[in-house]
Amino acid sequence: MDLYNNIAEVMQKKVLELIDEYSKDEEPFFIYYPTHLVHGPILPYEKDRGKSELGIYGDFVLQADRHMGEIIDKLKEKNIYEDTIVVFTSD
Repeated sequence: MDLYNNIAEVMQKKVLELIDEYSKDEEPFFIYYPTHLVHGPILPYEKDRGKSELGIYGDFVLQADRHMGEIIDKLKEKNIYEDTIVVFTSD
């Protein structure tokens, strides 16, 4: 796997770890997670290539969607989803 996609995995792992850590307290927390998956270069994970049937950009969007899904799943696992505001934007 190339360096670019490795960064995406490292960042995703870290944000999930932060949710685990911060959710231990009763206090609210804020995480700013500026994923680079909405910008080029368009290099989806090998496991995503061809999955969307919409070309390489569709595969890239599928990868970003899975990452967001993992974050939502983690919030639900920690029973804080209903009390959480998630804002996903792209320019």
